[in-house]
Amino acid sequence: MSDTREVVAMPGASPPGAAGSTAREFLQRLEQALNNLVTLKVVTLVGPVNVSGSGTNVTVAIAAGAAPEAASTEVNLLDGDITNTFSPGFSALANGAMSNFHQSQVEKSHTIVTGNLAEVQKLATALIGVVRR
Repeated sequence: MSDTREVVAMPGASPPGAAGSTAREFLQRLEQALNNLVTLKVVTLVGPVNVSGSGTNVTVAIAAGAAPEAASTEVNLLDGDITNTFSPGFSALANGAMSNFHQSQVEKSHTIVTGNLAEVQKLATALIGVVRR
């Protein structure tokens, strides 16, 4: 029986156990990754879809050539800027229910991101404590 595993390294990362691979370098790479994650983006698309796969391996995508109605909200997590973009017919879908749905998804996403960032902060604080010892 063979066991095949795929290892994905961050660009510029040293292989595990390589010389110079330290907790400090890990923290630097983590900081860079966090700097790249400053935008929360929520997109809601409504239109004809193609469904493939089955069970827990289902893929759903807007059908090729379709012109879906859409809403997009981008939140810059550093400065708090919020950009909302809506296609002309999106707000009218289901008597405005789709706009309410999109807004609820934005609120849920913000809650999730806030919680995740708090956990990352705890992890970083713990790692910094270990590095300083």
